[in-house]
Formats: sequence, structure tokens, C-alpha cells
Amino acid sequence: MKSEFRIVLCMAIAAFVAVPLAAQSSITSALGDKYVISAKAGGTNLIEGEVTVMRTDGTSGLLVKGMRVEVGDRVSTGVDGRAEILLNPGSYLRMGPNSVFEFVSTSLDDLKVRIHSGSVIFEVFASNDFVVDVELDGNAFKLIDSGVYRINAGDNTDSIVVIRGRAQVKDGGETTTVRGGRVATLDGDDVAIARTNRRDTDGLEEWSRQRSRELVRMTSSLRPRDFREPLMNAFYSDHWNLWDSFGLWVFNPYRGGWCFLPFGRGWRSPYGFWYGYDIWSYRLPWEIYYSNPRPRQPSTQPGTMPPKADQGPSQTPRRSAATSAPPYIKMESGSSNTGRRTSPNFPPMTGPPVSAPPVFSPPVALPPKSDSAGSAGRGRRP
Repeated sequence: MKSEFRIVLCMAIAAFVAVPLAAQSSITSALGDKYVISAKAGGTNLIEGEVTVMRTDGTSGLLVKGMRVEVGDRVSTGVDGRAEILLNPGSYLRMGPNSVFEFVSTSLDDLKVRIHSGSVIFEVFASNDFVVDVELDGNAFKLIDSGVYRINAGDNTDSIVVIRGRAQVKDGGETTTVRGGRVATLDGDDVAIARTNRRDTDGLEEWSRQRSRELVRMTSSLRPRDFREPLMNAFYSDHWNLWDSFGLWVFNPYRGGWCFLPFGRGWRSPYGFWYGYDIWSYRLPWEIYYSNPRPRQPSTQPGTMPPKADQGPSQTPRRSAATSAPPYIKMESGSSNTGRRTSPNFPPMTGPPVSAPPVFSPPVALPPKSDSAGSAGRGRRP
């Protein structure tokens, strides 16, 4: 009996020890894959209340968080519904109740959205080279500068409230520029521009600002020691490069959503919240920052890690004379509201200033190797 008791006791102890070890192995595996990186538009980042989608193939159903919205899919919110849809990295579309929208195009340099009804807020990065077109039934708006815009599509009148930024109203052959703090109302062939009272906000605008602050905090949680390796793996798997967009969409399941990691240094959201981290905070290999586009390393076999940052590239980075600079550099030079400290028309930063990004020709040295490279400029949390 003593012998049997000892056997049972040993088996129980072994099982007790095996459970946490298996759980630890599972957690470690999950930690290696916890970040998902993308540069595409169309992701559903948040759903509240009832939101439905009519697909281009005629099928329909509820839209839930994590689903993709493709070009031509029509998204509708109910009386209690709100939705946050990812546009190009760094830009968001937030729908209020009883609203309908669809994508016409999701290209970085040709983003087009059609609003059928209701109220929609755009938090966007835009410039002369990267205009956001918004179509309504019979009217059209162009968001020509980084900022925050609210578009209301009514039965007889349409309007755009420029909270920050600049927009153009196209009415027939006429084009009218609407600046921040003004609202343009279209009634038939007439365009009326008036000042707005920014104290007069509703739940949709307050929710949009709150979401912007929360998402910027998510970016500030992407610690270099955790996120550097996933960034490198995604790059060498051809999931991103600096010539695809202004930055990256990063999904962190611990935070439960997608946030924006900018390529430019010192960027803030169109609402004025400082991101804290950018792509330069992670001390990636030199070729990732300066190759154009998508470098190839013949010596790197599938499943092997790329060279470390201090080893330098395994081949000379390729550059194209036709591509003078990646999109984020063009954004900084073409928009008065890029969110940089040098922008005179933008709200004060919520963190300390950060130096300008390096010039791409000739290349310059990478950021310091210290573990605090990403924290030196974090300053106060947004």
C-alpha cells in the first residue's frame, strides 16, 4: 500500500508541475506572435451597438470587430451603433448612429470614401500628394491637410465641419476652401461658410477624441525590447517597408485593437496627441531604414533571423532615382499639419520635441544603441 501511495503521489506531483510548464510554453509561443503588423486599410477596429455590412457579392450580416471592409462593401450603423474603421495607416473613420458608408478606393495616394447618410468623423493624415476624397450624393469634399473633419449627409443639405485642417468643397465648377474652425453647408447650388462654436460638441465628437487619445497610448506601450523582433520578422516577410505608407497598423491583443506606429520622428495624431514611439525607436538593421524598396538577402534562408543591427546589411541597399523619398517624407514637406514640432498651425505637443528624421541621401547613422533609445523622448504620457 505504501508503494502504491508513493506511485500515486509521484504521478500527482508530476501532473501538478507539468500544467504550469505547459502553460508557460503556450504563453511564450503566444508572446512571439502577439503583434500583427499591416499597412492596409479596411480593418474594423471597434464596434458599438448594431452595425451591419452588405458585401459586394450580395451577402450581408453583422459587422464585428476584426472583420475587413473591402471596396464596395456598404457599412450601416443602427440607432445605437458606432464603428471605427481603419483607413491608411494613421487615419481613422468613425461612424455615428444611422450612418452608411463604403470604400471607393483604399490606395495610399487615392483614398476615396462615399458617405450615403448620417454623420462620420475623419481623423486623417493628408497633404497635397495624399488627398482624401469624400463623395456624397451630388456633392464632394477633398480633405487636403492632416486634421479632423466631420461630414454630415442629410436629405437636402450636406455639410463639413473642419475641426482641424483644410478641406475643399466642390460644387459644380466651383471650388471653395474651408479652413479649421469653420463649417461649410451645401444646399443645392449654394455654399454657406460660417464659424463653428467648438464648445458645442456632441457624443460623437467626444467619443472620437477619446478614441484618439486611447490609441496613442497604445502606441506608447510598444516597448522596443518586445516589439523590435516582430518588426524585423514582418519586414523580412515582405509585410511592410518605408515606401508603402506613413507608418504601420499594429495589433496588440493585450490592448485589444490596432494602433498606429509612425515612420516620421516626433509625429502627433491629428488631434495633437504625441505618439511617444516611432519606427526609429527600435534600432532596426540599417538596410531596413535605407533600402528602396524591399531588400533581398540571398544569404538569408527561410526561418533564419536577419543580421543584427550592429552587423550592418549583408548587401548594398538598393535605391531608385525615380523615388526621391518615402511617403512620410513627402507628407512632412507637403502638409502644414503633419504633427511635427515645426508645424506652426498645430496644437502644442504633449511631449518633448524630437529631432527631424534623417535625410535619405546620403545615409546617416542610426539612433544610439542604448535601451533607452525609444524612451528618451517619451516625456509625459498623452
